[in-house]
Amino acid sequence: MKKFFFLMPLILVALFSCEKEEPVVTSIDLDKSELELKVGETYDFKVSHNPPDAKAPTYEWNVSQYYPLWGGGQGVDIARIDQLGHFEATDVGETYVTVMTTDIIDPVTGERFIRRCKVIIKPIEAEGLKLDKTEITIDPKKKEILTCTISPENATNKSLYWKTSNSNVVTVSPKGDNSNQCELTATGTGEAVITVVLSNNSQLSATCKVKVNAAKLEGLSLSEKEKTVIQGESFKLAPVFTPEYATNKNVKWYSSDANIATVDSNGNVKTVHFGECVIKAKSEDGGFEAECKVVVKPIPLDGIKFEENYYPVEIGGKKQLNLQYFPDNAGNKRVKWSSSNTIVATVDENGMVKGNTRGNTTITAISEDGSHKAECQIYVVDINEMMLVYFPSASVSIINGYYTGNISCAIRNNSSQTVKLTRFYVVDTGNYNIVTETTDASLLGEELKPGETCALRGRFNSVYEPAFRWEIEYNGRTFSTYNRYGDSVSLKSSKSIEPKGKSSNMIQLYKD
Repeated sequence: MKKFFFLMPLILVALFSCEKEEPVVTSIDLDKSELELKVGETYDFKVSHNPPDAKAPTYEWNVSQYYPLWGGGQGVDIARIDQLGHFEATDVGETYVTVMTTDIIDPVTGERFIRRCKVIIKPIEAEGLKLDKTEITIDPKKKEILTCTISPENATNKSLYWKTSNSNVVTVSPKGDNSNQCELTATGTGEAVITVVLSNNSQLSATCKVKVNAAKLEGLSLSEKEKTVIQGESFKLAPVFTPEYATNKNVKWYSSDANIATVDSNGNVKTVHFGECVIKAKSEDGGFEAECKVVVKPIPLDGIKFEENYYPVEIGGKKQLNLQYFPDNAGNKRVKWSSSNTIVATVDENGMVKGNTRGNTTITAISEDGSHKAECQIYVVDINEMMLVYFPSASVSIINGYYTGNISCAIRNNSSQTVKLTRFYVVDTGNYNIVTETTDASLLGEELKPGETCALRGRFNSVYEPAFRWEIEYNGRTFSTYNRYGDSVSLKSSKSIEPKGKSSNMIQLYKD
């Protein structure tokens, strides 16, 4: 027995010393450290371990999110990988594939073994664009769909931009953002080119030529059938075409009464006078006509006033009265005239006053628009009181009332009648002697018409307060005026003066 127990430990030691020690994983490797693929491509990663005869560990595969270059935040998944290392590129960008052990750790670091591969995913570039139609002919207001095919079909960027060469002929409306389909709408007549362009590569494009047929006009109307405005206002009439997309939209414009309103070639209407007229448009295509009745109302009158408070008029003479209107461009300026004393003076429907006999009367004007009233006084006088006597020039010295020097005396006919100057003379009011006189028609003239003036000049030598007198012949009667030098310039009635004789040194007169 003792011998048996001694042999047992020896046998166990021998048995244990015969077993082989298992190898341990010391590192792992990934077949790629950097990889470049295109969108849609795949790759099967291979991972190995060292030593190779060690028991293979289990692995966990991950792909990182792609972070755009322009900012942080949540990234975008651009790739997928399964737990067998099968990688699929789904979008453009950069990412990292990570493989790590799940059941063993690095005895040196105490962490799981891990390896990474940088993967760059590039786009599949488009190589060409093709439209399903290259030429189209359509009618106005009709629509058409264009479809663009991008090659290759799996091209990454399929963003398209559509444009028209003439939006007055054809407009474009993509069927959604960056759509490969576009709706065309004919808006006018003529031709246009539709172009589709790859957004990130302007060198890739395709075109379609579109022709839009002409459209006949079927009817014409105006934007307004009746328009009421104040005199002086302007407005525009717009033609309305049926159909709106008719090709020939030329029209001619007419006014039934250009004294009421005028119209230019663009339908701009300008009112001239109050009243009614018709503005007409006639189409060049089909000869269609449309009308607008225009009612022009006068500018309201706010008031009237005579230019002066009173007016003189000679017996048998006439005076045109003028009114001031407020505002001046009031439309209705018609008034009714009346005289408070028709024996003295009458007034006609145009404001023309006729003097009948000496006296005064009140002339009244009442407006038709608003019954505004204005009044003035008319004084009917003898014709000599309508003569204005004045002294246009003089160069004299005065000593104790005696005048020496040159004096010019003028008479202006302010009446409405033609008179004849028959005599002119000057009296020294100190001795009542005539110092100068003339009946010479070459100096006085044959007649003095309304508004005309006659002026005579002479050199006086020590004449006492000279009085100047003109004699006038009118309607077979003689009238005269009387003014002393130095009197204020005004209308003068005749004054009795009886000269005693003539001066021994008569003054020569000249026509001024």
